[in-house]
Amino acid sequence: MESFDVIALSYFHLPPELRPKFHQKCMSWLKPGGYIILEGFSKNQLNKNSGGPKDSSWLFSPQELTSDFQGLHVLLNEEKERVLDEGLLHQGLAFVVQFYAQKNK
Repeated sequence: MESFDVIALSYFHLPPELRPKFHQKCMSWLKPGGYIILEGFSKNQLNKNSGGPKDSSWLFSPQELTSDFQGLHVLLNEEKERVLDEGLLHQGLAFVVQFYAQKNK
C-alpha cells in the first residue's frame, strides 16, 4: 500500500483515541524514503484566540508526535510561536508544532 512520496497534514487535529492510529496509517502509506510534513496547534495554544481546538487532548506536543511517528527519521520537531493570517478564524500570534520526518529507504 506504500503509495505516497509525501503526506502533508496541515492543522489536521483528531481526537486522541484516533490520532495515533491515523498517524500509523499515514506511515504505512508512505513509500520508502517518503516524507511526513505536519503543522498544527500545540498544547500551549489553548489560551490563545488565534484558532485551534479548545480541548488540549486534540492539540499536539513534540513528544506525542515522536511517539506517533516512531520509526521515522525525524528531521524537525519543534514548537514555535508564529503569526497566522489564514482567514477569519486563524489570525494572530499562535503556538504551533512543526514536524518533518522521513521513512527509511
